[in-house]
Amino acid sequence: MLNNNYIFKGPVEDFLKIYCVTFLAFLLSFSPQLLTSSILIFITIYLLDSGHVYSTMIEVYADPNELKKPYVWIVTTGSFIINLCILLFFEDFFYNYIFYFTIFHNMRQGLGIVLLQSKPNTRDVLFTKWTYYFLTLLPFILFHFKSRVGTSPLSEIIIHPININNFFSDNWLSHIFNWGIRLYLTGIASIAVLILWKKVYTKILPILFFFSLYAFAFLISKNELQSYILLITSHAIPYYFLFEKRLKLTHSLKNVKRFAPLILILSFTVGGSLEYFQNNILEIFSNSSVLIRAMLTTPLITHFIFDGIIWKKDNKNFQLFRSSSN
Repeated sequence: MLNNNYIFKGPVEDFLKIYCVTFLAFLLSFSPQLLTSSILIFITIYLLDSGHVYSTMIEVYADPNELKKPYVWIVTTGSFIINLCILLFFEDFFYNYIFYFTIFHNMRQGLGIVLLQSKPNTRDVLFTKWTYYFLTLLPFILFHFKSRVGTSPLSEIIIHPININNFFSDNWLSHIFNWGIRLYLTGIASIAVLILWKKVYTKILPILFFFSLYAFAFLISKNELQSYILLITSHAIPYYFLFEKRLKLTHSLKNVKRFAPLILILSFTVGGSLEYFQNNILEIFSNSSVLIRAMLTTPLITHFIFDGIIWKKDNKNFQLFRSSSN
């Protein structure tokens, strides 16, 4: 019988598969040589960020049982139409749309890990969710009012929030940011008191990880590439291991179960390669570039939406996944 507080087989495996790489990335991200490395850019942007998107497709499109379900085609068609409409009518905000959807997806996965690992009882679920969102969402909101320093080649592609400098003076931005920090510190102190009162010390540890991650990435870090590295490693690496376990447990095809690690690595590679050669693909189809862009970003949006469906508590495959950790 597995320990109720672990997603995998024990604390060491949970640490290695969920947290370890992010800690290493945090330490390495202070190296100027690493932050200017083309190899790092390739691994983070293409293999991890773009590549992990395609791993979801293994369950959705490569499982005959899932392929029969209407939601697969509704989400696929709907994602393409949304992308196309935004490109046609709101093209200037297309990267904002991608950016905010990405952060929302990132936060939701973090909350899922918190709930899987801490397993709060019904009475404490609401407290856990509000605590998680306050500690992670407020740093992201305040990031919009923070002075932009240390931009990187990724700034125009990934770290792309709406520019509010046109609406507020620098003085007002500074005031809002400072008052937001005070609110955040007050909230942290209040949450700490509640944790002591409710005596949920161990159950709060997964939240502390994501709290530290978001607070550092959006409030403390002075380099946007450093923030991006932390956000993507904390997301894509656990996602790989979570999906590896899920495929082995739930996929209807025996060969997918048997070769799940290899198939996942292949999906990361294929997805990353498509992103890497995206500009070349657009040049080939220059006469219909809007349609091609909408198609190329459809896997990303479907990944976000599919994850919101297949990881819900009433999903049969997720129930099987979760029961294996009980």
